[in-house]
Amino acid sequence: WYQRRVHKQWYQRRVHGTADLDQNQLSIPQISESAPNSSVVTCETLTMALLTKAHLLLLILMASGCLSKFGSSGFIEYREGNVGIVIAVPHGGSWDYQEIPNRKYGVLEGDDHTRELGEVVAVAICRNLGKCPHMIISNLKRSKLDPNRNITEASHGNPTSEKAWEEYQGFIEEAKKVEGVGVVIDLHGQSHRQNSTELGYLLSTEQLNRGDYDSAKSSVRHLA
Repeated sequence: WYQRRVHKQWYQRRVHGTADLDQNQLSIPQISESAPNSSVVTCETLTMALLTKAHLLLLILMASGCLSKFGSSGFIEYREGNVGIVIAVPHGGSWDYQEIPNRKYGVLEGDDHTRELGEVVAVAICRNLGKCPHMIISNLKRSKLDPNRNITEASHGNPTSEKAWEEYQGFIEEAKKVEGVGVVIDLHGQSHRQNSTELGYLLSTEQLNRGDYDSAKSSVRHLA
């Protein structure tokens, strides 16, 4: 497994992306913004605007993904896959749950459309491999919870946020244990308008700017 950030004994690819998504092509499953009271929610929709034979096959492959498991907090969503690929979406949530106070420091801006981007990536993997990745999604706004930080910065001591953070990390670990080996794709976005895809290599901005591309210090060596 390749992972970084909170679980520092693993290495993880961080993928920053922006995408112009055609909402007529894929209807994304959504959950209600009412108080959390269910651990399993069925997809409201999973439809294509123009269904081809390939799309029909894809829908069959994705059928198992129409059941999302939620932690007891109701904020963290886990869709179990059947291949050693885990897509984690920490900053794509839009749930502005009022009973959780806003975080007072750290990055508060979410990564727009990364939930939708994660859906598109998952569909592409299903289509090309015939197997589907695991997906872990935080549905809370980043101003309420940042599951990609340590628990103190992530939740600012709020018990509800802390519970959601623990569930997010726990679902990632649960997904990793299914196959034993694989890769975790930590999906992020950027607020600039360069419409580019950026990969994290475990190298700092300073290292990249001075041309320090030592592969021994980078996560790229695990993907070679």
